Amino acid sequence: MYAEVYKRFTETSGLGLTEQAALLMNPKAASKEEDIAEVIETWEENVNRLARHGDAYRLPEAFKKVALKAMLVGKIKDNYELWEADKLSFEELLKKVKELARAKKLDTDATHGLSLIH
Repeated sequence: MYAEVYKRFTETSGLGLTEQAALLMNPKAASKEEDIAEVIETWEENVNRLARHGDAYRLPEAFKKVALKAMLVGKIKDNYELWEADKLSFEELLKKVKELARAKKLDTDATHGLSLIH
C-alpha cells in the first residue's frame, strides 16, 4: 500500500522523475567490456520511459553523451573518445558503441563456449 502511494506521489509531484533523470545522467560504468551492451540497453529503456512523461524529462543530447561515456570501460571507451573528437552526433556515437560492444560480447561468448568444449 505504502509503495503504491509513494509511487503515485512521486509520479504526480515530479520528485521521483527528477531523481530518475539525475540517475540517468550519471550512470555507473559497466564492470567489463562485454557487459557494456546490456548496460546501455537498460539505460536506453529507462531514458525512453522517463521521456514518456513529457518534453521536460527528455535528456538533451549533450547529457546523453556524458552518460554514455560514463558507462564505458576499456578499449571501447578509448574508441568513444576518438569518435567524440570527430564531433559525431549522439545517435552516431551510440550506434558505433553498441556495434563494438555487441562484437565484444560475441567474442567473449565464443571464447567461453570454446573453453567449455575443451
